[in-house]
Amino acid sequence: MSDRELVVEAQTGSTEAFNQLVQRHRATIVRFAARLTKNGDEAEDVAQETFIRAFRNLDTYRPTGAILSWLFAIARNVALDELRRAERHERKMAQVEDLLVALPGPEEHAISTDRAERLWSEIHQLAPRTATTLRLHYCDGLHCGEIAAALDIPLGTVKTDIWRARRLLRRRLPENGITSAA
Repeated sequence: MSDRELVVEAQTGSTEAFNQLVQRHRATIVRFAARLTKNGDEAEDVAQETFIRAFRNLDTYRPTGAILSWLFAIARNVALDELRRAERHERKMAQVEDLLVALPGPEEHAISTDRAERLWSEIHQLAPRTATTLRLHYCDGLHCGEIAAALDIPLGTVKTDIWRARRLLRRRLPENGITSAA
């Protein structure tokens, strides 16, 4: 069967037809994703997400163009999303590292470890949703919209939680001997 025939079959609910499309184009999408991400493992993830999105949005595909072009467009968007997410994660981790700077030497390391423990102790004393929001934002690198979706709360609530928690930690941490807070 041609790609076009498989797409029509898949659009009518045939998972077998869609599986044939996946088998036919998977290697090409993985190679394309590898060129974009420069990482084989990420390329596999991008390819998998590409086919998941394609399956979910199969009803939006119009068989006037080549299915491979459509899959390339999806893979490109998925790869760009992953690269942006990785960049955000790196920036957030750098912010956390700035909070918990390890100083050279055993004494300084012990002081730094103590500060980190106090910081996490303060975070754990926050309301559970607020503590979770901070962990998702600073440790997992999620942006506010992703946190809102993950916790099923409004975007404004996420932003307010982060702002209030940072303000509260700035006030509390110097009282506990920590001067370099969020």
